[in-house]
Amino acid sequence: MNTVVSALPRLVARSLLPRTAASFAALAVCVGIHAQTTLITDDFNGTAVNTSLWANGSTNSLGLTTFNSGAVTLDTNQETTARNALLSHQTDINPFAGALTITLNGLGLTGTPGTNPISLYALVGHLPTDTGGAATGALASTYSTGGGGYGGTGRTGGALGLSILQYNSTAQFQLQILDSGYVDGVGGYANPLGGNRVITAAPTDIVWTIDGANSTFTVTLTGATFTTGAEAGTNTITGSFTRFTEATLGDNDVSRFAIGSFNTGTGIVEGGAATFGNVAVMSAAIPEPSSTALLSAAVLGTFALVRRNRRR
Repeated sequence: MNTVVSALPRLVARSLLPRTAASFAALAVCVGIHAQTTLITDDFNGTAVNTSLWANGSTNSLGLTTFNSGAVTLDTNQETTARNALLSHQTDINPFAGALTITLNGLGLTGTPGTNPISLYALVGHLPTDTGGAATGALASTYSTGGGGYGGTGRTGGALGLSILQYNSTAQFQLQILDSGYVDGVGGYANPLGGNRVITAAPTDIVWTIDGANSTFTVTLTGATFTTGAEAGTNTITGSFTRFTEATLGDNDVSRFAIGSFNTGTGIVEGGAATFGNVAVMSAAIPEPSSTALLSAAVLGTFALVRRNRRR
């Protein structure tokens, strides 16, 4: 009896060990590959811009930036082409080093468009005049969601921009994505969606993923759905980009993140003001070679243990 009882746990342990070890090893690999790194997060709970994260700048320095109940409002405070933006000091917001997940929560857009729309926007990219280092207010005011300005000196400059546009006629809202960069000796931009997409309202939240390795993106809206096209009735849209490339970041791989409000032309009745409750940028960074080696060693060691126990 004693021999049978003491042997049974050993038999059970031997049968479970290979499965447990293999599952643990697989889990370790998955965690190592898919772990995300927080690059930027701000809940705007203070009373002023967090200058360790951002530089705030506006066109002609006329913008108004205010804080209220855990949200920041970036008001252009002008009735012509103008921006008011927060630009990251960080220059490693690089979707080509690891896919980015950008969350924009507690959104709002106020103001009155006229012959041109007002907008709330976010972007990732590099202006050719940006040499790195800490951002400045002047630099922040020049980062836009897209345009020819992203193709310049040294064949660098590119960005992927997202805008929620409000038009005056019937208070229509649209989603716009602009893919900008230096291509064939010319700086220019294109809309990867083939054109703006009409949506039912200004969204309250946005999740935007950018996979530089595959040159694809996905935008998921909360509080709004698409009204036309293949996405009609849904809140998610995908696309691909070609102008914004790793080469457009330059030798230093400078790539920043910005949020803001934008009057997209003249004839604005009341300047646009964009509100952000909180923002976060996460990177699914590609593991460093040293980390990959450690994971591989751990897996090999685990399977060696399994083998020894099987022989016993």
